[in-house]
Amino acid sequence: MSCCCCPVTLIVAAGIAFFLYKKFTKKPAQLRETNWKKDVVYLYQFPQVKTARNLSPFCLKIETFLRINKISYELRDTVLARSEHGLLPFIELNGEHIADSKIIEQRLIAHFDVKPVGTEQDEAVGHLISRAFDLHTFFLFIHFKIAEPEKMIALLSGFGLPKILLPVLVPIAACLFKRKANKKVSGALGGLYSESDFKSQLKLDLQALDTVLSDKKYLGGDKISTHDCGVFGQLTTVYYPFDNYCKDAIDEFPRLVKYMENIREEVFPRDFTL
Repeated sequence: MSCCCCPVTLIVAAGIAFFLYKKFTKKPAQLRETNWKKDVVYLYQFPQVKTARNLSPFCLKIETFLRINKISYELRDTVLARSEHGLLPFIELNGEHIADSKIIEQRLIAHFDVKPVGTEQDEAVGHLISRAFDLHTFFLFIHFKIAEPEKMIALLSGFGLPKILLPVLVPIAACLFKRKANKKVSGALGGLYSESDFKSQLKLDLQALDTVLSDKKYLGGDKISTHDCGVFGQLTTVYYPFDNYCKDAIDEFPRLVKYMENIREEVFPRDFTL
């Protein structure tokens, strides 16, 4: 079913686009948790879904970081709220709004005096790998996420939308999401590749991570590092929620599957899924 096959669909799509524009136009951040507790992190993120802790790799990165460092936090699940940059996640800490997952990470490291778990070389390599996944692999993953618009059904139902609305909302949301995502992917990667090139680029990224991990449990050795949090977030948010090409590609690297399972069991032993 095409999402632009009738005037009604166009009107609804335009209405949604206008609402999103008005809702997410950048505004000065306002503190949401006014009755905050000292040194408790209030993490604003997308709600959990049945098959994964979170659909956003960046939200999952921050919660994983908080858990491995035993930092007190409270979740604030939201679909509509956004940071001063128009994104999720964001946190509030001691009355301050902090946005962007990398900035959040750096601020938390400084505030809670988080120490590296590996050698200087481990930290350097881990930093480069995690940034590569955030700034390159992430956009390859997006391409494959939007290749099958029907998967939007799983995403939307995971946010608790009434099933009766899904036949109407899914084509519209898939169209809007795909259009916006294609622009992001094209901008980040310098253009849209052929399908075979997308696949080969993804394989190269996964192979590089597999090579760096080698026989190590985590990037920093036997303990989960800050950099593992980001890579774990990127991998698991395409591997667990539903079947797709990314999952098949990851399955070709048993060490990466074991890597995800190790972090999942250590950090989210009982509550990764609903």
